[in-house]
Amino acid sequence: MSTLICKDTIQRVGYTIIDGIKVVQYNCVIDATKPQDMRIITSKLNEEMYKNNRVACRADLATFEDAAYQLQEEYIAKISGDTEGTTGPVAE
Repeated sequence: MSTLICKDTIQRVGYTIIDGIKVVQYNCVIDATKPQDMRIITSKLNEEMYKNNRVACRADLATFEDAAYQLQEEYIAKISGDTEGTTGPVAE
């Protein structure tokens, strides 16, 4: 017997593109009901180009992670009703 469980998520996808070729795909998945839960997944789409461009791909990953954490912070603030911004801890 199987059970299907569906979740609402917020997703962002990014790519490292070199010479018009998608080399790496970055995927961020945030649980919409518990946005503290986030996964960042990387997929190498072209292994040879990745090996030849690791520095650029790693820099793109760092940039993508920053954007993903910002999206997560914005969503947490949105559902908690914080309209003052997302930097620093929320005062109680």
